[in-house]
Amino acid sequence: MLRQTILLILVSLAWLQGKCRTLYLYCPICIVYAKLSHFVVGAIGGRFCPAGKKICSNEIFTVCYDPKTEDCWGGVVCKLGERACGSTCYNPNEKVCHSGGALCKIGEKGCGRECYDPNDTTKNCIDYGWGDILCGVNQTNCQHGFGEMYCCDKKD
Repeated sequence: MLRQTILLILVSLAWLQGKCRTLYLYCPICIVYAKLSHFVVGAIGGRFCPAGKKICSNEIFTVCYDPKTEDCWGGVVCKLGERACGSTCYNPNEKVCHSGGALCKIGEKGCGRECYDPNDTTKNCIDYGWGDILCGVNQTNCQHGFGEMYCCDKKD
């Protein structure tokens, strides 16, 4: 009976994992799934993944990966030698992940989620308190009410 219950839980988790990952749901049921899958993995001694595979997880998903060919970065599975910037895998010999989430070529600077050449005198990265925005050198940041920031011409 215990084996059947565990099997039913695992099948349900596999189905739910597919739904949460396919629909990119950040909802209470997917959070419950994540917590329950961590519990089940611990309860059955880490046998959630097939032999030779390891668990890669974050607060939402748990997936299996092959440590011989892949790396796990905060729940994102990348090729061996790659790193993750958000949910994107990249080669660290070619690119850099900046704190705002910008994935830039080596030598470029990040501004929010955008990249720019630091020698480009026509660009200006403006820190507006809770993020950065890349504007032209003769622009400043403006805001639509309480919403999105955008670049606008400086007023004389």
